[in-house]
Amino acid sequence: MLRGAAALGVALMSTALAAHVQVELPKADVGVIDAAVTADRSVGVLYYDALDYILRYYGLDPSGTVVADEAVLVHGEPTRPLWPAILLYDDGGAAHVFLRSGADLLHLTRSGTGWITEAVLSSQIYNHWDARYRDGAFHLLGHNEPASVLPCSTPPNSLLYLSIRGGTVLQQEIPSRQSDSRCLIGADLAPGDGSLVHIVYSLQIRRSFDELWPAELYYVSNAGGSFQEELIAADAPPNQDAAFRGPSVQLLPDGTPAVAAHRRYNVITGSDSGSILAYFQRAGLAAWSMTTVADRTDDYDGSDGTHFTGFQAMMAIDAFGVVRIFFSDLASSHVNGYQQSTIGQVRLATSTGGGFGLETLFRQSAAAEEQLSDARLLVPPDGSGIDVFGRTYTGRTYPPPDPRMVHVFTDKPTPLPTATPTATATPTATATPTPTSPPVSGILSFDRPLYARLNDHAALRLYDPDPADDPSQPDTRTVSVSSETGDPVGFGVELTETEVGSGTFATAPGGIGFSLEASDAGARVLRVASPDTVRARFADTSPPGLASARAQWQLQPVPSGALLAGVLCGLGLGAAMATRGWSRRARERRRPGPRCARFLALGTTRSEDKPAGWPDRPR
Repeated sequence: MLRGAAALGVALMSTALAAHVQVELPKADVGVIDAAVTADRSVGVLYYDALDYILRYYGLDPSGTVVADEAVLVHGEPTRPLWPAILLYDDGGAAHVFLRSGADLLHLTRSGTGWITEAVLSSQIYNHWDARYRDGAFHLLGHNEPASVLPCSTPPNSLLYLSIRGGTVLQQEIPSRQSDSRCLIGADLAPGDGSLVHIVYSLQIRRSFDELWPAELYYVSNAGGSFQEELIAADAPPNQDAAFRGPSVQLLPDGTPAVAAHRRYNVITGSDSGSILAYFQRAGLAAWSMTTVADRTDDYDGSDGTHFTGFQAMMAIDAFGVVRIFFSDLASSHVNGYQQSTIGQVRLATSTGGGFGLETLFRQSAAAEEQLSDARLLVPPDGSGIDVFGRTYTGRTYPPPDPRMVHVFTDKPTPLPTATPTATATPTATATPTPTSPPVSGILSFDRPLYARLNDHAALRLYDPDPADDPSQPDTRTVSVSSETGDPVGFGVELTETEVGSGTFATAPGGIGFSLEASDAGARVLRVASPDTVRARFADTSPPGLASARAQWQLQPVPSGALLAGVLCGLGLGAAMATRGWSRRARERRRPGPRCARFLALGTTRSEDKPAGWPDRPR
């Protein structure tokens, strides 16, 4: 989420960002709600303390000195945070807070060290996605339902856009394809010139638990006089859930919209199977290009591999069209069949001629379970520096033992001469990523994190968008599979493209089988021990790189009581077959009852039930 002006680069600046400086504020237990920055790089934060849940304002001057730590007063009284709780600064550096109070939206202004209720607005906006200040106007994007109502509900929520200029309030409902099964999981806005506004939102089509959930990403703008929608991208993998999470929209200097998003994949039981940082740029009417910016972590990973990145994506674009995307990594591991994950680090992707350069501004240790949440991107109105504000903590217990608010500074870029930049000083249009996506190393994943029976079969999926070998027919890729103990050498498995030009490859029907005896490459059967780690590797040649994935195999014992139930089920089914005959129609009529069905499902991990006390995993 970006805070500050939507139009960057009023002052000309260089494209390089220098090293960061870190400032921390220890608190007993804090929740960061919002953060914003002024032109002189003073920073304000809205937060609450878990001891009293009172909404507070925390201020830092440009040197990092604390200048305010006070309760936000509504009609002279402290208040508890109700969403939306939004902090914005105007051109003069005055702090403005928009706060929900019952059926009203309050507009508060900080005057000196006090708070004044500027206006009581009649608005149905709740649970905001983003807010910006530009050219004397406040722009808010949110829902029309209370925060307690989930984004995917019946009746469905609608996106609401609210602009406030000089006491005049304009509220508009944004057309979207959201419904009771098409869940809104992310949205963002970028104000343009005058009354223009650009909005991006993402949907996940949520079906039953045992079905796959595809994803869609949309762009909406009123550039033509009324709000019109167009599809940016859709993703429906054959064996995984997909999502475009946390989309961030900004405008290039010529007004072209660009979007950064966390493109995330999950197996059907909910565990992460891979994710990338994706960049989309509008190439024409309803035409968008896609570039994979990052597909690997930077030394922040777990035992599941390095292919989990792009979380908390936030984008800014300067006057030269240089795109900067700040994002985080995810460290994922599976312990006893359950996913354990942490999100951490502040990484930066900067556009170069035809691609992106990557660096890590704020490092954290996944092994020590150091994490970053509530990240906010702070961009001053004149674009003179870009900072990140967030919340750090260690461990997975709640409340965390040592939560802190952290401010990651980037040093002010050196201003260029105010004269018109020369061709050598000003990056040309090639500094913006080109519509053609560069080849990237693939994303490889298993369909499950744990296999527990000898008749289980593993399916592999590879996303490798390199140019087609033969555009007239599906391509193939060879992936090596092995097991850590049973067969460390393993064998190669051929994956075939699911559709011509899709860049998505999958194993043949039947997948990869398991055996306790010996491997059989021709039959695609891998020898395993119990327990064992199953590995898959894909060596990409363009560009050179290695994609990897891993899963666990552990034979699950059948309880003695369940074994007896299984014998009885078998006898009952056998008797039924003997009396009814062995025809297919007769077998279909005689289905096992609930208890037999539960026995037949023993050892599966489809539901991936979590132990008591563990947090829910996002799907």
